[in-house]
Amino acid sequence: MLTDAIFKELLSKHQIKDGLWEHFKNVIRDPIESAINEGFDAKPNYRYGGSLAKGTANKDSCDIDLLVYFESDTQLSVRDIYNGIASALTKAGYLIQKKNSAILVYGKDYRIWEDISVDVVPGKYSSGGDEKDVYLYCNKDDSRLKSNPEKQIKKIQSSKMKDVVRIIKILRKTHNFAFKSFFLEIFAVDVVEPCLDDNSSLVEKLIEFSKHYFEIGITKIYDPANPNGNNIMDIHSNSEFFTIREFIKNLYEVLLTDDEHLVINYLISNSSINDLETRIAEAYQKNAKQHSNLLNYQIQSPLLSLSCHIKGTSTTVQSGDTVDKETYLRFEINKSSFYSGYDFKFVISNAGYEARIANQLRGGCEESNVEISPSSRLIREEHTSYNGNHYVQVVGFKTGSPTLYSSLFVVKVRDFKSC
Repeated sequence: MLTDAIFKELLSKHQIKDGLWEHFKNVIRDPIESAINEGFDAKPNYRYGGSLAKGTANKDSCDIDLLVYFESDTQLSVRDIYNGIASALTKAGYLIQKKNSAILVYGKDYRIWEDISVDVVPGKYSSGGDEKDVYLYCNKDDSRLKSNPEKQIKKIQSSKMKDVVRIIKILRKTHNFAFKSFFLEIFAVDVVEPCLDDNSSLVEKLIEFSKHYFEIGITKIYDPANPNGNNIMDIHSNSEFFTIREFIKNLYEVLLTDDEHLVINYLISNSSINDLETRIAEAYQKNAKQHSNLLNYQIQSPLLSLSCHIKGTSTTVQSGDTVDKETYLRFEINKSSFYSGYDFKFVISNAGYEARIANQLRGGCEESNVEISPSSRLIREEHTSYNGNHYVQVVGFKTGSPTLYSSLFVVKVRDFKSC
């Protein structure tokens, strides 16, 4: 069963090291600032950014942004500021890599820093407004863009989705797929968070995020710093967005099993899709067993044939087929006169998170709910309401005789959209 505790334990294991802020300030930031100051006549303003400032950092994915902004009245262009900072850092012995709007600093004097890197983000305050917008240099096309990283940071800092973002970053690290943190954070806050109650648990938040997998890269989200000027939907290619949706969809399927061991294993271990499908089926079966000791997975009695079709149609449903939610199913059993004197019951066990939350796991004996003649046919009509694997079996009881079992019928209920 999924609980907040298992995810908090996972997050605790990925917590950043104690004293990282102090280390960054004393050992890394202050020397970088000194190197930059040496390259300019006027001292810029320095601010913190990145996942550490937002509260979404993990120990193996901790990025720190050092925002370096010059006043709007400087005669320097954003290109001059960007290239001047790069030159000052190189002159001071830092190892750098020029990115589009930032300068990655990852070591000094030919030594690579361990478990930490710094994005220096050069900029120039715009002249208008009180919100301290800045112009950043775009190295790729020699242009500038208007933004406000501090506004972006505050948006995430005040969000209730920070732990969800951290968990998705663990998944990203484990399965090695691209998912820009900025896009992930804005999607979580703007698309998912409005769907949640103020008192939603971490489990509910994570499931709600995963449930929205099909909107990633499809539903438009906006840069809070410049919603009309910056198109952040091109932050990933279509193929990258497709890959992201696939991994989040897999997470959603895993979460719905309500199996904590499978969920944690998927978050920390890279497995093939085929193996994952098998483990999902095993998790549902284990879940069904836990609340129904009547189901029998091995013994099948001859001459007990359980079949299913969609109510009101001739469409047959085979065991293992997938149906949509809100589907009406009609299960039928034909019993041989050889089993005269037996009392037959339907055992229906709903396995998974949604059934548990709705208190509809069931698992006991239930009567046929459709009157029909001849008596050799028993019918049970069911309505699919919960994502999960649902198990149906007919069991026959007779005093002094062995219990009889039909084959075990498995119906997969899924309302998932395709990626």
